[in-house]
Amino acid sequence: MGKVSFDERMMRRCFFLAEKGLGFVAPNPLVGCVITLGEEIVSEGYHAAFGEAHAERAAIANVPVEMMGKMREATLYVNLEPCAHFGKTPPCAPLIAEMGFKRVVISNRDPYKEVNGRGIEILKAAGIEVTEGVLEEQGRRLNRRFFTMQEKGRPYVILKWAKSADDFIGILDSKGKAKRTRLSNDISKLMAHRMRAYESAILIGTQTAVIDNPLLTVRLCKGQNPVRLLIDKDLIVNETSNIFSNDAKTLVYTEAASEEKEWGERVHVDYDDKGSVSIPQIFEDLAKRGLSSVIVEGGSATLQSFIDQGYWDEARVETASEIVLTRGIQAPVLKNNEVFRQDNFEGHTIEWHRHIE
Repeated sequence: MGKVSFDERMMRRCFFLAEKGLGFVAPNPLVGCVITLGEEIVSEGYHAAFGEAHAERAAIANVPVEMMGKMREATLYVNLEPCAHFGKTPPCAPLIAEMGFKRVVISNRDPYKEVNGRGIEILKAAGIEVTEGVLEEQGRRLNRRFFTMQEKGRPYVILKWAKSADDFIGILDSKGKAKRTRLSNDISKLMAHRMRAYESAILIGTQTAVIDNPLLTVRLCKGQNPVRLLIDKDLIVNETSNIFSNDAKTLVYTEAASEEKEWGERVHVDYDDKGSVSIPQIFEDLAKRGLSSVIVEGGSATLQSFIDQGYWDEARVETASEIVLTRGIQAPVLKNNEVFRQDNFEGHTIEWHRHIE
């Protein structure tokens, strides 16, 4: 392994800082910023919450007063191209240009049409040396939700299920009806709640809502609750169900007319003659709402529909090796995938799969 450059070390520090905003900045990207003089860190900052200061402005605000006069000799590291447009906050690129930093180092260009390349142009026009592409792949991975929304016009989709050692996700009663089946343990349940806190929305179908009656909220760790999404063609799920609690907003994708309710909102979408929902229409609605990621945690049929249509990016598959069900509801079958991470604990394995398009 070759020697890690100072630029790479500082960019990794930007990534570390940026991740502090996970679960709070969406639909904005995760951004961290480091300001250095020589090889000394002068200041740091990150985008902490949607609507608050961007990472560059936070870092500049944190520069000690006695160091402000030296910024023309300083280097600013930021993992995403500084913005060049007015949004919730003023643009960062003109401020950086005005301060006259000697150099700006960037991991990724911002794919947002109002920025893409314009921020870099502003910096170069001010005589600032700009270095692009430092740890570019890692930067895209960090902001995979943001890049997916900008480039594909849909949220980043994470499929999630737990299965027995013999590939069943649930059991059936004597009449062939699905029964609530717990396959996760306390540790993986805690991990699942942390995952919810990181993503914008979580989706289930009618049967899961009826059988499991889940809250779909963050309770075992700190974080914001995701928006709850329910695919319920004929409005079967009772309004007293947990998914309609006051803990979080709920959107119901139904064949019925759109309607605002006290507990949330019904959103009309199309269904085909087999009763399958239009996933692209759900994505279109989520994009309009700025929901940049969604966990699909429904039953086997819901999960398989996303898989078969290629509408997924990652899958988190937990296997309880000590549980054998013999019969029941078959687990979904992934296609065009590769495992990129595996966690093992207390007889359980969690495999993370990446969708290969």
